[in-house]
Amino acid sequence: PGVSTTQTQTLPHTATTQPTGGPLEIQINIAKNPISEGSVQTINVTVRDRNGHAVSDASVHIEVVYPSGFTHTSKGLTDANGQYVHSLFIGPGNIGTFQVRASATKAGYETAQAQAAFEVTTTPA
Repeated sequence: PGVSTTQTQTLPHTATTQPTGGPLEIQINIAKNPISEGSVQTINVTVRDRNGHAVSDASVHIEVVYPSGFTHTSKGLTDANGQYVHSLFIGPGNIGTFQVRASATKAGYETAQAQAAFEVTTTPA
């Protein structure tokens, strides 16, 4: 009699996750511009979804590039209001334009990036 055999082959399957929450929106708020050397600058990053709702627990990465080229970095998560606040001491002798770059990521959303700048002036005598 005839023999029947069944053979099964499993092919690799790669799943790609598409962002479902849409793009994130990021805003950088510089507390003082201009600011004097020897002061503390506060950088407030707000992350929202495309509908304007605050996004909590988004991962924020901030880079502050000094006029000298030195780069200061800070990382953290947004709070329930979608905010991440970073304070930075501007030491004496750091005069000029500081560039601020921020990015925000969260699973299910598209990454957002923003840039800002602030000016540091000499301390009044």
